[in-house]
Amino acid sequence: MRVPRIIDALTSISSDPIKHLINSHWHFDHTDGNEWLHSSGAAILAHTNTRKHLSTTTKVEGWNFTFARAPAGAIPGEVFDEQRTLKLNGTTITRKHYAPAHTDSDISVHFTDANILPRATN
Repeated sequence: MRVPRIIDALTSISSDPIKHLINSHWHFDHTDGNEWLHSSGAAILAHTNTRKHLSTTTKVEGWNFTFARAPAGAIPGEVFDEQRTLKLNGTTITRKHYAPAHTDSDISVHFTDANILPRATN
């Protein structure tokens, strides 16, 4: 993880602290910053299966790879099963679980007021 580059990018947008982090699924390339951002005060929001996979050792047979349990500070504190809508900074955000998908925890993050649904990446 390249924390200094991420900090520079975030600071160029706003000097306000990050208060919420949404994990789109449980793989490390989407959750590697969890512990760092949580230690800075961010709440981690995710699908129930993201918390399940990060809370235990998970073997992916197709990759012949075992993901280690994530540190306690990297585990999402707020989870949902099917759909959850929240308001942050006057913006409505709808998170929705989709299956089958890349993982059993994939979610979309829809900024409903602006009608923006970011493109998914694996």
